[in-house]
Amino acid sequence: MAWDIYSFIFFHFIQGLAGAGGIVLSRSISSDLFSGKDLVQFFTLIAAVQGLAPIGAPVLGGILLNFTDWQGIFWAILVIGIILVCTSYQLKETLSSDEAGKAC
Repeated sequence: MAWDIYSFIFFHFIQGLAGAGGIVLSRSISSDLFSGKDLVQFFTLIAAVQGLAPIGAPVLGGILLNFTDWQGIFWAILVIGIILVCTSYQLKETLSSDEAGKAC
């Protein structure tokens, strides 16, 4: 769908930023909400989910290819990205104002 190599690189860069955003959000929110042993346990849960994603993604992609072609994979990723962006804007600040003042 890119009209030239520059648009392809630009859109791929945006895709990379979006993919990294979820990791940053999950870690910063958990750091705001938990501490000590609870934080370690929650980071373990996040690591387990991040470890399962590379295993499950090709399987789900293969299943999706039974219903669509290779371009359908990109449309599915677009829909998932839009859902994630909309969900991210619904998140509330997890760091209290007292703790925010200490961080600065």
